[in-house]
Amino acid sequence: MLDDALTPIDPSIFLRAALRGIPSNDGFVIDALRFRDDLSIARDLGCRVIRIVAADETRLRRLKARGQVFNIETDGYHRSEVELDDAEVDYEIRNDGEISQLPTLLTGLVV
Repeated sequence: MLDDALTPIDPSIFLRAALRGIPSNDGFVIDALRFRDDLSIARDLGCRVIRIVAADETRLRRLKARGQVFNIETDGYHRSEVELDDAEVDYEIRNDGEISQLPTLLTGLVV
């Protein structure tokens, strides 16, 4: 995987690249945190962290619908999938319904 090749150079290479050029006083969303170093950067920037979880069968159905090949037995245990499983978050949302329901689940969060 590409991240396996580049993260030894800089563990947060992708997040740092994504944040380049964003003025620190602008609001922003980091839509995926995969690693502890990235989580640390997000926390240092004052971000609140929301974990969105879904059952494996829901995740696999969604991935298949967008044409993405994902083997839960191998890909599902890659460090980018599991490193933050035990990380402390500000909020956790269970989204096993339709993706269109996600905005409703987010309503009411104090962010």
